[in-house]
Amino acid sequence: MQARTPDHRTITHAHLFCSVGGGARGFNQATARVGTLEADFRCLGGIDVDAAAIRDFSRLAGVPGTCLDMFDREQYTAFHGHEPPADWQKAGPERVRRAFSGERPHILFLSAPCKGFSGLLSEGKSKLAKYQALNRLTLRGIWLALEAYRDDPVELILFEKFTDRTDALTFAQSKMGRTGMIAETTLMSDEQLKAHRAREARARALLAEMKP
Repeated sequence: MQARTPDHRTITHAHLFCSVGGGARGFNQATARVGTLEADFRCLGGIDVDAAAIRDFSRLAGVPGTCLDMFDREQYTAFHGHEPPADWQKAGPERVRRAFSGERPHILFLSAPCKGFSGLLSEGKSKLAKYQALNRLTLRGIWLALEAYRDDPVELILFEKFTDRTDALTFAQSKMGRTGMIAETTLMSDEQLKAHRAREARARALLAEMKP
């Protein structure tokens, strides 16, 4: 019997809060196969506010990254303690589309700032305006991504999150439901949560040792 020729597809992916590009590199190195259907992955781009991280992203992902501040004005002021500079512009959905080469990705991967959510900060410090603004950036990032492709929704959104990002999950589910998307959440197992808390404890110990 003659073997059937594989049906090859390319799956596109893009990255919000992309950092240095570890996630993008992992996608690029992946392959998938189901029966005679096989696929590889192609990166459309990444967005982050850190210019140094974007340089690394471009090198690791093999495509240009975009340095973009996704704060709104209120969040910027609360986080930095002052108004943005005169040439600052609030990012909109169209900037997200341009950063991703004008294409709609099949997969969007988000790794939003988690310092205010992670438990590494004291409860009192985590409630400061600075960290609350950082937490709201998670919601704004999701909004930008969903609005950028509201007429042609991204098929799969992977949101790296901690188990207590309830507001972000609720917001995403409400937006996804409005565009006919389905949100499915996989939380940490007891074993994974135990390991995560152990890592947090080690991080707190290291931070304590670093204090003068």
